Order: sequence, then structure tokens, then C-alpha cells
Amino acid sequence: APLAGPGAPPATKHNAVAYAWKENERFAAEAAVQGFGVVLCPAHFMYLDLVEGTDFEDRGLYWASPTLPIDRVYSYEPMERLRRMGLPPEAEGKIRGIQANLWSETVDSAARAEEMLFPRLLAAAEVAWTAPERRSLVDFQWRLSPQLAWLAREMGVRHGGQATGLILAGNFLRVPRSPEVATRGIV
Repeated sequence: APLAGPGAPPATKHNAVAYAWKENERFAAEAAVQGFGVVLCPAHFMYLDLVEGTDFEDRGLYWASPTLPIDRVYSYEPMERLRRMGLPPEAEGKIRGIQANLWSETVDSAARAEEMLFPRLLAAAEVAWTAPERRSLVDFQWRLSPQLAWLAREMGVRHGGQATGLILAGNFLRVPRSPEVATRGIV
């Protein structure tokens, strides 16, 4: 289906930007081939209003994916996916970037919005600004705790998600010791 109807001015495709929402990444490849600039925001990777984990206290929706954990956001490889869907090299320049969305119809406060955005927004930013060959989930996870601490301390930003409980308890990337191990002197 053409992206510009018969009533659209001929210059439309040169000025318009298509946003590929929900799950339809094939639309993004088609739009780029037709000459439109494209911003990618597929729900199953970039909709931060989706619930992050399986804990019943996690906030968010379930319509596009059972969960949207931070590692799934970080794993998004937009250009690789589009190439597999038939995006030719000559249309790659039409891909303008990605966008993370937080649809707010179920968000009742700024604090709740921050908890839904962070830390996944940091993962989305790294996907947008870092070449895939330079990204490392392990490295990102090591940098995440200090980044969240700085945001909370300096900017008052709240954060939520499964990793947050570990970060706030001081157990981030540590294995809790059992009493049996501690009494035998094994660290």
C-alpha cells in the first residue's frame, strides 16, 4: 500500500517522517524504500509502558509482550532486523533513529512515569547512540548502578524494575552469602 495518497503533495515523502509503531517493522523497511524518513519504535522493544517483569507489583501493560525487561530493550538491533526484512543498502540512510515510548493513559503520577522509564530508557539510549559492535550487556549492567545512583542523587529521578531492588539493597552483581558459608569462613 502506498504511504502517500493521491491527494498528498508530491514533496510529501521528502518532508514527512514515518514512525513505525507497534510490531510492524516491515512497514519501516517499506517506508524507507519509498523515500520516507523513518523513526523506529516497535512495541516489543521500545514501549516502556509495558510491564518490565513478572512480579505482580511491576507496573505496566501486557498487550504487546508478556514482559519488556531491560535486557530485551538493550538487545534491540534495529538495522540488522530491517536488513533481514528486506531493507536494501540504498534505503538505510532513510532510517533516522529509534524512539522509546511511554504511553501515559495508565500512568497516574510523574513518580510512576519515572519508575517505568528508568532504567530501561538508559538501555534505549545506548541502543540509539552506540554501534552494535561496541555494545556489551555485561558492561552496560556494570555501569547501570552508578548511573542510576547519580540520577537519583543529583536529579531526584526515581527508577523501577527488577534490577532496582538489588541496586537499592546494595546487592547489585553480588551473590548473597548464606549463614552456612559465612560460618565456614568461605567468602
